[in-house]
Amino acid sequence: MKMKFGFFIKRIISLVLALCMAFLCACYEGNEPPDAFEIRNANSISIGVYNFDTYNPIATVSHSITQTSALIYDSLVKRRGDHSIEMCLADSYTITDGGLTYTFTLKDGITWHDGSEFSAADVEYTFQMITELEKSAYKSRISNIASFMRAGKDTFIITLHRPNGNFIALMDIPIIKSGTDCVNSLKEYIPIGTGAYMYVPSGLSRALRLVKNENYITSQKPIIEEIIIKQLPSEELISSALEAREIEVASFSASQMRNYNPKGNLSTVSYTNNALTFIGINTTVPKLDSSRIRRALSYALGRKQIAQDIFFGRAQAVNVPIAPGSYFSNPIYQYERDNERAISLLSDAGYSLDENNTMRNSDSEKLSFDLIVNLENELRIATAEKIKSDLAQIGVEIRIRRLSYNDYADSINAGEYEMFLGEVKLSDTLDLSSLAGSSASYSVYQSERLDSLLRRCKTAESTDAFKSAYNELAEVFLSEMPIIPIVMGTDVLVLNSKIKGVTAPCYENVFANTASWYIEI
Repeated sequence: MKMKFGFFIKRIISLVLALCMAFLCACYEGNEPPDAFEIRNANSISIGVYNFDTYNPIATVSHSITQTSALIYDSLVKRRGDHSIEMCLADSYTITDGGLTYTFTLKDGITWHDGSEFSAADVEYTFQMITELEKSAYKSRISNIASFMRAGKDTFIITLHRPNGNFIALMDIPIIKSGTDCVNSLKEYIPIGTGAYMYVPSGLSRALRLVKNENYITSQKPIIEEIIIKQLPSEELISSALEAREIEVASFSASQMRNYNPKGNLSTVSYTNNALTFIGINTTVPKLDSSRIRRALSYALGRKQIAQDIFFGRAQAVNVPIAPGSYFSNPIYQYERDNERAISLLSDAGYSLDENNTMRNSDSEKLSFDLIVNLENELRIATAEKIKSDLAQIGVEIRIRRLSYNDYADSINAGEYEMFLGEVKLSDTLDLSSLAGSSASYSVYQSERLDSLLRRCKTAESTDAFKSAYNELAEVFLSEMPIIPIVMGTDVLVLNSKIKGVTAPCYENVFANTASWYIEI
């Protein structure tokens, strides 16, 4: 009887355990318990993606999928977090014909994940497919290309319509194998790249299993053995999946992070996203035609407080339209708020404070400006209010005009404003001509020196020449102040705390440098 009772108890315990495991699996969307990745392989991480359409890297229009393609595919060059370039599939490149012709020499011995040989024919095919596809994330990257061709097995030549000194930064385009179908059965597409990780079949639901490419010679061989790319139904589920340990890595935009505060076992790595918030200035207005006045307004702004209090820390203060930490940036371009300096500059421009702490000129006209802002954007309105408060401390009056977006845009396009608060995503080419100069979209300011430097940046034939021209251009922005930069947004990688070795990535290619990542158990 005791034996039967003991047997019965064991059966009940077994049944309860089975039901518990079944419940956990049912709760988990991929039909695996939350820690299954660690059980299967202690040297494994999972990355969450959403808006899945295809794993074909040049046919996808999902930004989430585009980011993870760098794990599987290599490009001619790769951008580091400081915007500098390292060679990848290309061994070297030369620039000739006044910055119009780029000749790439490819590395030897590179193979595709299926064992076939990589060559310039694959690069040519990739660029051809991008031109033929109706939609591709890389169409804008090649819009300035007049022609491209392979010249033998290991040489690829690009000719541009117009010089662009930082065109090379656009060439971190994933290269696909010649003959890859970019039109049919895209959802079922099986990725074959030359990158650090290669696809292997698995029974995972709505997920892609990648393992370390043991034949990888293009760059540093990765430390982490396995990466699982998990497809989540929506962007909104990314944060909950991280906290439930269903995934261990995900990227977030600055706007997404304003409503999310990672907690528990999660850490973050921030990186600038080239989204510049700035004050546009109509320099044809008499009160604003003086660079002293424009510089005084800039000195009076509490940029760090704006970044921290209004952007919730998801931005960095900038005095010039250059991402902090870029290889061509300079610490001297970043200065602290200085009301005394601002008042001194206004004094040089003929203004002084009266008994009511109002800045007036010799005709007793007070220094005041209209600042237009689109009323639909609460973040921008809050920034405008902070600007108004900051400038009041040096006696400058700001009248905020809240306009509907259409009226706001029409006023800017017609030049019917004194100042406006705007945001622009700086080009991947780092071309600042939209912000000032003869072809500017967000400024009416022109100068011969400014236009000359913008041309030098475009025609630079080496990294050193580009850096030199860009440094001089930054100095002109500081001295002539055609616009007033305020902050640059930051996107974020959110990771499980066990993942180490993560440095700030390039905002357009956040998984391009995962080789140095490792897991601390």
